[in-house]
Amino acid sequence: MEIECKIWFKENGATIFPPGLDELLKQIGKGHSLYSAVNKLNTSYRFAWGKIKDAEKRFGIRLVEMNPASNALQLTEIAWTSLDIMKDLEK
Repeated sequence: MEIECKIWFKENGATIFPPGLDELLKQIGKGHSLYSAVNKLNTSYRFAWGKIKDAEKRFGIRLVEMNPASNALQLTEIAWTSLDIMKDLEK
């Protein structure tokens, strides 16, 4: 038997960290590109980018940024912290 649970954060009735965003961010962190992340997750680029932008708007912070030196997408410190919190909650 397996027990599965999805966790998301809401504020004033609005979802600010939707289910699946954590996996998307993890894949970006590993591959340093949204393109590689959507290929691994088998989702569309537009859907994934919209999910990130919507969460950034609701959080009021940036979750991803371009590294000007390597031109690679990277997670912000707050994105890594959010992933750590989600990991702890899932345990």
